[in-house]
Amino acid sequence: MKKCTVLIVIVFVLFMATGAMAELNISGVWATGDKSISNEQTIYSQRGNKVVVTGYFEINGAPHVWHGTGTLKGNALEYSYSWGRNPDMGNGPNGKHVITFAADGKSFTCQWSDNNGNSGTFRSIKRK
Repeated sequence: MKKCTVLIVIVFVLFMATGAMAELNISGVWATGDKSISNEQTIYSQRGNKVVVTGYFEINGAPHVWHGTGTLKGNALEYSYSWGRNPDMGNGPNGKHVITFAADGKSFTCQWSDNNGNSGTFRSIKRK
């Protein structure tokens, strides 16, 4: 009986952990707080595990716009992005974001790369 109770508790805990990840809602306005840019807003729109993202920021008053689509798997989101307007580089370079969300869904860390071989990391928090 004791082994059965322990097994039930383990299954319950695993079920609750899986359910918590499935309920991650990332829809909203996010920002990095990077002081080198202004008017930064990144908007994530989620339906199920499908995500559409659009970003806007300014550097020295020049607008930069980008967008992407991806799939949320647990607390991870991966998508390719494309520039809609980027005065510094025309309409490129395009690239990829690989995001890992915190358990509470209110912040994330992103590994980014572009098709020019550049890469880096940034953090973002949910504003609204």
